[in-house]
Amino acid sequence: MNIFQLKIIAMIAMFLDHIAYFFPDLPMSLPLHWIGRIAAPIFIFGVVNGVKYTSSKRMYILRLYLASIVMAVIQMSTQIELNFFRTLFIVACICEILEIRKNQKAVSWIKY
Repeated sequence: MNIFQLKIIAMIAMFLDHIAYFFPDLPMSLPLHWIGRIAAPIFIFGVVNGVKYTSSKRMYILRLYLASIVMAVIQMSTQIELNFFRTLFIVACICEILEIRKNQKAVSWIKY
């Protein structure tokens, strides 16, 4: 299974979770939430994989940051707390910090 197929599975799971979130009175609401919980680990794996193999890590992290800002604006206007891009942005930053730390063992954490 490649990363594209994993992303499709995660998007379908996330869509089902959002259906259960927006329509809580559905009789299938709880199983849809259970299915939706599989999306987060897959997306986190995709971001870690993306940070590892991208040619421009700064632009990759910047795109995640901008997506989180756009979602925050949408969040403020709709009062719905469904911004997972913040988490993905933080995961990408941590991956990059760990990579820098691995490559420069003598550099202090204070600089980061």
